[in-house]
Amino acid sequence: MASYEIAAAEILTEKPAVLNDNRVLADSLWREAILCLEKRGYEKASEYLAEALALVPEHPGCLAALALCLAEGQHKYLTAEKLARRAVCLAPRSAHGYHAIGRIYTYGGKLAQARDNLRRAQLLSPNDLRIKYDLEVLKHKQQRSLQTGRLLKIWGRGLDGFRDFIAKDRHLVLVTCMLLATIVGFALMVLEQAVEGREMELARFENQKAYQMFSYAHERTLLRHR
Repeated sequence: MASYEIAAAEILTEKPAVLNDNRVLADSLWREAILCLEKRGYEKASEYLAEALALVPEHPGCLAALALCLAEGQHKYLTAEKLARRAVCLAPRSAHGYHAIGRIYTYGGKLAQARDNLRRAQLLSPNDLRIKYDLEVLKHKQQRSLQTGRLLKIWGRGLDGFRDFIAKDRHLVLVTCMLLATIVGFALMVLEQAVEGREMELARFENQKAYQMFSYAHERTLLRHR
């Protein structure tokens, strides 16, 4: 996994030299790497991508896939973003680079930028099921983020109200705290009694069980002596 970043730096500075037969083989290796990525097999995917990029150093799809290996496998978001943007520069009419950037931003928590890039990728490749899936994942993350933000706002308002309450009437706060302490103490007492009652029931059950076992053993002893 540590070789990803080194390979990425070398790829970004390498000059393109593409032959038709190399391109066909690189495309085949790239497709194999994509299948590994879908199964989170980052090590195997990196092997396929290394072979493909050795044949075609400026392969946009392989660069985008390698960016995902860096982001998902090593959390190297900055290096991954550079690779994905390189893929966009090489093939601006292709969805691969934008899709990779969108996923990288999703993992990095930049949800608004992720949405923009994933939507651009969808415009370029409207039938790609992976892009549709990633947009759904992003949608759920945005909803959770909004819910978390609302809860934080409610919590903040509650704290502000409590501070105002303390500042206005300290005697009332003291009475409220005493009342809460009394309620908590009563609840703990009830819970303790319930636990003690349960323990007594268990002890009674164990005693009955032991008595039955003793009676059974005593009866068997009497039967033997007869």
